[in-house]
Amino acid sequence: MNVKAIIDFIEHLPRIHQKNDLTYIRRILRELNEPQDKVKTFHITGTNGKGSTAYYLSRLLQKTGQSIGLFVSPYVEMFNERIQINGQPISDELLISAYRAVKNAIRNIQKNIQNLT
Repeated sequence: MNVKAIIDFIEHLPRIHQKNDLTYIRRILRELNEPQDKVKTFHITGTNGKGSTAYYLSRLLQKTGQSIGLFVSPYVEMFNERIQINGQPISDELLISAYRAVKNAIRNIQKNIQNLT
């Protein structure tokens, strides 16, 4: 699997779940051993300025010596910009690794659903 194929896969995912229903996401996170519980997070919401605020906050926190992850959308030049660690886009290798982990979690969920029927 290469990055181009992963991006194509992500961009063509069907939007089959209700917008405000987090059930499916919660199942995936549970399958991944709740990674969101292992880090402190800020969730920036609103109509305008979210990206600017996120970048500003990220840079500010980096100055304290902390390791900072950032997820923003959309990207400017390359997909990897959406996920950054300490101001740097993640590597292709890390993107591929994350994709595989999530894809395996989805497969496991689908297998469990099939076993129930």
